[in-house]
Amino acid sequence: MMPNTRRDRLLLVYVCFFVSGLAGLIYEILWNKYLALFIGSTGRAHVMTLAVYMGGLALGSAVFGRRADRLRHPLLLYVVLEAGVGVLGLLYPVLFEPYRRGFIALVRWLGLTASALMAAKLVFCALTLLLPTFLMGGTLPVLGRFMVSRLDQVGPRVAALYYINTFGAFVGCLLAGFVMIPAYGLHASMVIAACLNFVVCGAALLLWATRRKGGEAAAEKPAAAAVSGTEEAVYPAALRGVVLVTIAISGFVAMVYEVAWIRLLTLVLGASTYSFSLMVATFIFGIGLGSFLISLKRRQTGYEKIYAAAEIGLGLSVLAMLPVVERVPFWFNQLATVLVRAPFAFGWYMAAQMAICFLLMLVPTVLLGMTLPAASRIATEDAGRVGRRVGSVYALNTAGTLLGAAAAGLVLLPEIGLKRTFETGIVLNLMAGLAVLWMLKGRTMAWVRPAATLACAVLPLLYWMKVPRWDENILSSGPFRQRGRFASFQAMLDMLANREKLHYYKDGVDASIAVVDSEGTRSLLINGKADASDVGDMSTQILISHFPLLTRPHSKQALVIGMGSGVSAGSALQYDIEHLDCVEISREVVEAALRYFAEANLHFAEDPRASIHIEDAKTFLQITPRMYDVIISEPTNPWIAGVAGLFSKEFFEVCREHLVPDGLVVQWIHVYEIQDASLMSVLRTFTDVFPYFMIWNMNAYDIAIVGSPKPFRPDFAWMEKQMAKPKIAADLKRIGIEHPLALLAMQMFVHTDRPADLFGDFAVNSDFHPTLEYRAPIGFFTGSPATGIKSLDMRAWPVHLRRLWIDQYQPSWKPTSEQFAAFRPKPGQRDSLFDDKPAAWADRWRAAWPDDPQALHEWIATRGDRPDWQREQLAEAARKFPDHAALADLRAQVLFRLFERNDPDSATLAAELREAVERARALHPNRRWPYARMHLHAAWRGGQMGEALKMGSEVFPHIAEIRNKEGDEAVFGVLRMIGEAAVARGRRDVAERCLAEMRQVLPRDIRLHRYESAVKRMKE
Repeated sequence: MMPNTRRDRLLLVYVCFFVSGLAGLIYEILWNKYLALFIGSTGRAHVMTLAVYMGGLALGSAVFGRRADRLRHPLLLYVVLEAGVGVLGLLYPVLFEPYRRGFIALVRWLGLTASALMAAKLVFCALTLLLPTFLMGGTLPVLGRFMVSRLDQVGPRVAALYYINTFGAFVGCLLAGFVMIPAYGLHASMVIAACLNFVVCGAALLLWATRRKGGEAAAEKPAAAAVSGTEEAVYPAALRGVVLVTIAISGFVAMVYEVAWIRLLTLVLGASTYSFSLMVATFIFGIGLGSFLISLKRRQTGYEKIYAAAEIGLGLSVLAMLPVVERVPFWFNQLATVLVRAPFAFGWYMAAQMAICFLLMLVPTVLLGMTLPAASRIATEDAGRVGRRVGSVYALNTAGTLLGAAAAGLVLLPEIGLKRTFETGIVLNLMAGLAVLWMLKGRTMAWVRPAATLACAVLPLLYWMKVPRWDENILSSGPFRQRGRFASFQAMLDMLANREKLHYYKDGVDASIAVVDSEGTRSLLINGKADASDVGDMSTQILISHFPLLTRPHSKQALVIGMGSGVSAGSALQYDIEHLDCVEISREVVEAALRYFAEANLHFAEDPRASIHIEDAKTFLQITPRMYDVIISEPTNPWIAGVAGLFSKEFFEVCREHLVPDGLVVQWIHVYEIQDASLMSVLRTFTDVFPYFMIWNMNAYDIAIVGSPKPFRPDFAWMEKQMAKPKIAADLKRIGIEHPLALLAMQMFVHTDRPADLFGDFAVNSDFHPTLEYRAPIGFFTGSPATGIKSLDMRAWPVHLRRLWIDQYQPSWKPTSEQFAAFRPKPGQRDSLFDDKPAAWADRWRAAWPDDPQALHEWIATRGDRPDWQREQLAEAARKFPDHAALADLRAQVLFRLFERNDPDSATLAAELREAVERARALHPNRRWPYARMHLHAAWRGGQMGEALKMGSEVFPHIAEIRNKEGDEAVFGVLRMIGEAAVARGRRDVAERCLAEMRQVLPRDIRLHRYESAVKRMKE
């Protein structure tokens, strides 16, 4: 239906610009993801992409703003601009591969230097983004020119266009981040965005045709003489000049705030792709709301006061936020821990994150949203020049954002830190607002100007005196990882007080990095998340290098992806490799690792064979000509934005391209805080590229997948030879491995001789359909472990079905019993996914040393689920090794457990228990009271109250210890036996002491009443 009234046509224009803003933000997100696939996702690459994007918008706004004022039909130019953006959007997926190959060719032609790489990135950012963003930049001034025919329309209509376009961008941000990319992938989302542009073109053409039919085309370009505006509505030239300068400063500060807020909120909310979408969406929403509020203004005067007040208010509102920053992690903890950690509650978790974003950003961004429409009205002195003026204001503001993004990301954050970055923005805001304020005249300005100036000087001074620094312990605490609810802010501080020392904290270009000591562990924190340590993570960090280098003989070229603490690189250099490349995205991680983990990483950076590259791993692998024997990929968790790309099929294919024909790739992945479908997706993606693979299990939290494009076999002679070398042996000894058997016991799955489609039911994670990036945060939120991986654990299979290397291995040198003991996994210890690993290890120990009593003890002890079998074996062991203390203690414990079960042969068992307890007591003179407790139970059950009372006198002083270890029910039972023995033997004093203790332990227990009656009868 054709729009018939001016109101209908105005509504149609607004709908067009809403959809245009929606499509524009989808493009921005998609372009950023596409470009990250070859120029990388480093902070510098992001800044470069954003700078080119903003530069294109600024240039388009300036050029087309001037052009629009000379056109009779600016609406047709708007159609052309939208159509151009749509066509380029449709072509982008087709052009992507030529772009990528051109980038690689240019870098190699220029040379693999840092400057050449930066130049190539800039060229291809411009080639990719400059033309479409140039066209997009022209839409606001062109449509503004079309909408405005009188000077009094400039303020409300430009503001309306701006807020409607911004609200469209807000919706586009949420659609792209939460719906389109997860559901349809990059290519389809790009096509959808292009179709939205074409829909806008169709609607705009419909509007143009309607106006021509109604004879209103001439009204599109009013003559200057027809302008109806009062003289007071035209602002002085000097004021207009100051506003044009300060709107550029405002754009600069806006981007400084956005970058700083995102970094701050990343420390609080985590770095998932959903969190980033919410942060950006909140920022955009606030700007749109500010523009909406100013669009309601109808008077033609007062825009200069609004502009000055908005700039000053923006600075002061951010200033008011800074003193409470340290409490934001606590507030998020209080919100997030209300939720059940189940997938259905993930949406509410996102709502809690958005609430924190609004808390920090809403007021400042609303004020920020008022500045550009107000500046557009102040700068426009003639409705016939509205395109040029709006274009100039928009261009200057966008150019400011370009510089602000570069300055905040590349200079301010790394050089002065997060807090000072905010403070720099505040100072610039206040200066800009005061510069405009002092240009204003009027009776009220005589006292407003000095009062505002005084406030802008005194309030920051008071803040700097009150809050000289932020507590970096709180900022790096990682509240998004806390599952429990803090009772108070002080309770949170008490928890953080356990940190012995904060060695290092720096807000870098790519992340905020900290190194802390806590409870004997030194940890490397990236955006508040522990990514490496010198204690708990050592088995993973060391073994991920040893697995491939012990498997593939004579490896000379190695690549480590993700430096972390540097331990993996240090372990790799213990082999006779010729060259090792270590690629790390964050310069600050490298600095922290080299300064604070040098002992743990064996000072690997001092080895001339090692080269450290500060670069995105994808970019590095695509541009390097080097071929590798071994590639070790150890990134952080895939729920963190951008990291899932290092688990994609395209990334694994690039790894394969840089492998020698029989080379190996090892990929780390965690099994905690990840859903089964996500973990199986990683396995499906990896094995599609490397069909010959095996899986190693370093501990209960991590696995390593080792794969190759060709079949491979174990070379046990090579493995033994390498593990006998002093440097390699010393490195493995750090985690208790002193023999190949200890290493091979960690292998959980082998499929290295033929390919197999084991994971075909699971999704492939692709760069262009990044399912893992959007699924992994849900697994992190729920905290669920991927238990399905246990079904692949061949260690639990019958021997005739499994093909584990440990079953093929015939050691040429037998491990000593001490070596078996050193590496034995203790029952209940979280060092493996294999629940029966202690028993399997004990089997090998006893098979190697059948006459060793310690091996026999471990073999029996690990079968705790078979107490009757243990009783038989321990009886035989007592005859064979009568003086072995550990076997005697185990026998007493097993018999005591059986005795507590009320077995039918309790009389026989009681006698056997007494004999075992007496032997254990004799062999353990320093542990008499635990055996006295066993004796007490047997005597009490047998009615030997005198003996029970005697044993009870030894046990009674240890009542508190029993309660702490075993709980109230256990200690109540012990007290009851002693008390009843005391009643039977007429020892009223002991009986009353037991009664008093029992009343404290279980005061309402019904058994207490019967005992109280017995004690009362003693008194009578």
